[in-house]
Amino acid sequence: MARAAIAGQLVTWGYARMPYIEPGTTFTNIAAGDRNTVALTSRGQVVDWGENFIAAASAPDGLSNIVAFSTAESHVLGLRSDGTVVAWGTIAIGNSWQPASVPPGLSNIIGVAASQQQFDVALKSDGRPVVWGYPFFVDLNDPAGVSNLTAIAAGYYSCTGLKNDGTVVCWGWEPALPPVGLSNVVAISETKYHVLALKSDGTVAAWGLLDANGELDVPAGLSNVVGVAAGGSHSMALRNDGTVLVWGNSSLTNVPPGLSNVVAVSARENRCVALQRNGTIVAWGDSLAEGNVIPGTANDLVAVASGAYHNVALKSDGTVVSWFCINDGAGGAAVPAGLSNIVAVAAGEQHSMALRSDGVVFDWGSGAPPPAGLTNVIAIAAGKAHSLALQNDGTLVAWGGSGLGETNIPPGLTNVVAISAATSSFGSLALRSDGTVIGWPSTPFDSLITGLSNVSALAVGAGADKGLVVLSNSTVVAWGDNTYGQTNVPPGLGPVLAAAMGDDHNLLLLSDGTLAAWGSNDDPTAGFAIPGSPPVYLGQATVPAGLRNVIAIAASRAMNAVIVNVAPRITSLTLSGATPVIGFYAVGGRNYSLEYSSDLGSGNWLPLPGGIVLGNNQQATVVDSDATTHAGARFYRIRARQ
Repeated sequence: MARAAIAGQLVTWGYARMPYIEPGTTFTNIAAGDRNTVALTSRGQVVDWGENFIAAASAPDGLSNIVAFSTAESHVLGLRSDGTVVAWGTIAIGNSWQPASVPPGLSNIIGVAASQQQFDVALKSDGRPVVWGYPFFVDLNDPAGVSNLTAIAAGYYSCTGLKNDGTVVCWGWEPALPPVGLSNVVAISETKYHVLALKSDGTVAAWGLLDANGELDVPAGLSNVVGVAAGGSHSMALRNDGTVLVWGNSSLTNVPPGLSNVVAVSARENRCVALQRNGTIVAWGDSLAEGNVIPGTANDLVAVASGAYHNVALKSDGTVVSWFCINDGAGGAAVPAGLSNIVAVAAGEQHSMALRSDGVVFDWGSGAPPPAGLTNVIAIAAGKAHSLALQNDGTLVAWGGSGLGETNIPPGLTNVVAISAATSSFGSLALRSDGTVIGWPSTPFDSLITGLSNVSALAVGAGADKGLVVLSNSTVVAWGDNTYGQTNVPPGLGPVLAAAMGDDHNLLLLSDGTLAAWGSNDDPTAGFAIPGSPPVYLGQATVPAGLRNVIAIAASRAMNAVIVNVAPRITSLTLSGATPVIGFYAVGGRNYSLEYSSDLGSGNWLPLPGGIVLGNNQQATVVDSDATTHAGARFYRIRARQ
């Protein structure tokens, strides 16, 4: 993957979802999913990110007036200010995945809870619960004697309600009954097999069907608690001093050092999420999961590569970061310690590669190690199980593979200037300095490939018989399976800078920083999860609305990852007495120069004294102390300097 000239922000969609957000965006509400997170910005925008398997993190565009939400394994419920409910994602109903939905006419709702199983529950303003989903669970609806509720929660096979008298009621199939005499409860949280209750005196009660990791063992002396969250095998408590305590699963009990000023907590399967008073979010657990990367914080990237289920990215300082989107990608996401001075990265199905500035290659995950003594490498590519390296003499080295011809480099192949490998299969392409292309292993499209000329960029799809190239005149040629129209290149494309391919979709970077995509928008694995399930929409072949200023792209399986140039902008201009104070968000890893002009028409911009700022992912301010000594108008602009 080519390195961009300037660092930018990570944006992904498909299997993984990481939307673009303006630097400095703050949040007011959070909900943790198993491997995704949903949050509400201070401007009322719903943002969800992380693993999007079965469309779990695909919030509808234009959602507004959301005041609360609840997450489950593969879907989300959102409560609107008018008392209606919206659902997105999918839910397993019987033996098929179905789009998450709400009953027609559902209204006057004051609370929602998404179950980890096949049902959901809402609380009406009259204090009664409404349950819907798989018929087996509809028996949970309108239970006798359950009324006057002020809050609800849902577990695997049961529901819990908080009554207006401070007592708790549980119902369902094998519900976990609360401790005898429990009273004065002000908040509840439930997930899978255990429940937490916060009492008015700041203490916590816990009960459930399982205590495999000590999640029910409330620490002795715990007090001054103002919030609780039940996870899959752990429990969270927020204290009134803004600190957080976690008990249960030992992999989650190590709260990030220095975490303070927390105002809300949320938990799910193996994850913890905390919202701080300044509107920032901190997440931990499943440390390699992309759901723990907060949108806008991965903003100093210069290159990105997509494996079948993971992404690996190169930072501007030459280090590497990686995240898995689905568990199968975890191996390739575990970056070796100490990697530095990296200039390129690549990702295969379950392995990743990095190229150091001295021409040395690193390969980790399920891939085979590079051949001993391999040096002078200038480019790398990763396939399903094989790896390629291009040396500075124009020759190739291949290793790994599954014995399907992936490493059988055509004899005499020289003068190679670029390479590409199929992320989830065994095909490879090489571009020679004369603009011709050669591919291997052999496919029915060999004659088409060898007949190409004036090629400037190339990509390989899910098989050796799928490919796409860009010619020097920006004509795009695609071949292979056309089940989803993958070879039907859209007409009227402008100049093309780069190309990438997934299993059944294609992605192009155009010279104006916009994207073109086409092919399948469906999840290719949904039918394998539950045979006979209808297609699940992921949208990998649909470019997110408004996405622009893209500087690098990658694609794989049913996922895209791109880097977006974050254009600097002044966010505030105030006066301190008579002195102007200019504010802007300074992205980490960038230098900023604040300039001024007394006449926009002249185009004469001068550096503002003290206006050079090194970005640190925080709001920055610059004081124009000279303005008071110079009469007349002043105009300001901010420029990023790499």
